[in-house]
Amino acid sequence: MHRELAAYQRLLIITYRRYLEADRALASRLDALRAVFPPDRKPHRGTIGAPDSPIRRLCENRDRALLRLHAARAEFEAARARIAQRHARPTNVLFLRVHSPVSE
Repeated sequence: MHRELAAYQRLLIITYRRYLEADRALASRLDALRAVFPPDRKPHRGTIGAPDSPIRRLCENRDRALLRLHAARAEFEAARARIAQRHARPTNVLFLRVHSPVSE
């Protein structure tokens, strides 16, 4: 693998792992919340999404991790396209001109 592409792939792997960690943290916190508040006794939604709420912070962390993952994926694809373009063989186009004999 090309060295430049390998660096972008490592970045993509790291950002993917960070997204998975953020998603797992949010999922486990939501599971804990469901244990405290069963579906029939949900708390007021405003308290969960309040600016200083731990749930909101976890949601925002996951959203930021997802944005970073999308950006890393775009950078990886751009690097792959650059390398492919660099290594593409040049194409030679030849035009042939055929002269027909003049017959009278």
